[in-house]
Amino acid sequence: MPARGERSNERRAQILQAAAAVYARQGIDGARMDDIVVEAGLSKGTLYWYFDSKDDITIALVEEMISGEFGQLRQLLDAEGTVIERLERFFEMHAAILQTNPMFGKLGIEFYAISGKLDKVHELVRRYFDEFVDVLLALVKQGEERGELRVERPRELAVNLVALIEGSTLLWALGIKEIDLAAQFRDAI
Repeated sequence: MPARGERSNERRAQILQAAAAVYARQGIDGARMDDIVVEAGLSKGTLYWYFDSKDDITIALVEEMISGEFGQLRQLLDAEGTVIERLERFFEMHAAILQTNPMFGKLGIEFYAISGKLDKVHELVRRYFDEFVDVLLALVKQGEERGELRVERPRELAVNLVALIEGSTLLWALGIKEIDLAAQFRDAI
């Protein structure tokens, strides 16, 4: 086995992917390290080589998913098109990803739920919210500077958009049939 500092990113990703599948299927509280071992097709020793506990796996998974979302959000600021066009593209992509991979919606429910128990996850979810609001606020300000938008309370608008997106996503993930993600996001814009 490689020295502890030389862990394989590929193996780590394999473990996180397995944990995501187990968490989406069984919930974080219902998942056991043994379940992740079986899903990943690895030995228990290998799993513990990369992560000391289920909490460590959960935190790493939340960090990874949030960092991917941050990257997509930040790209909005420099993308071509009007602010409305960029937001429409982002929300269409977000809805398509969720509809193609419903596991992500289930994981969102799990992450919000566990954030009340794990301080580090709570901190990450809070950072995600703040970053999401900051990017949307920057977009709104771009729209105002370009004369595309006129908004009386830009920060409140950004907060409300995040709440609508996250709330719609969670309700959709819970199977509320009246929630059509693409329509909800389109209507929000």
